[in-house]
Amino acid sequence: MTVDPQLSSLQDLASLAARIKEVPTDKIVFMTMPNQPAPSNANRVVPAPDATLIFERIKQGIPVNPDSDSATGTSAAEQSANRKLPLSIVNGAHVSGLAGQFANDATKQGYTVISIATAATLQAQSKLLIPDTDDARRTAAAFAKAMNLDIKASVAEVESIELILGQDYQDLKRPEKKPIQLDSRNADQDLCG
Repeated sequence: MTVDPQLSSLQDLASLAARIKEVPTDKIVFMTMPNQPAPSNANRVVPAPDATLIFERIKQGIPVNPDSDSATGTSAAEQSANRKLPLSIVNGAHVSGLAGQFANDATKQGYTVISIATAATLQAQSKLLIPDTDDARRTAAAFAKAMNLDIKASVAEVESIELILGQDYQDLKRPEKKPIQLDSRNADQDLCG
């Protein structure tokens, strides 16, 4: 085992212990690594594929919240910042109520839909058009992720972010991600409880 050089002296370890002592036990969470039975021995466990996501978040310093979808990798602050620009949704598939349905879903995700419309001509392909700004890129990427859409934004001469739903609109949805299953408890909880 290799010890971090910053923890190599007794004084450093004592200092760390004194700082940890100040952390309230209800703020410390113990988690069991996502695991599965080992293929060669059912009496052993090996890391499940979700374990990689958990360790990657720890490595990047991103909190792992067992009460939410740990695979998303976005904090509440990032999510709210990514919802700042308005959206327009255009029904280019000419399916009754389609733009309204997407607008309702976007509103539930915290986005501001400023208009819904029907395209003058039938559109074969769906498009996500954005103005040429960093805010628009972030908002469009967050919107596609929140709506579980497999679509990339394209820069265009548009005032707001514009989702044009084409005849391929049913192919836009990605398969649903399963939330990561984590067993966890706070440090102040009874081990036997």
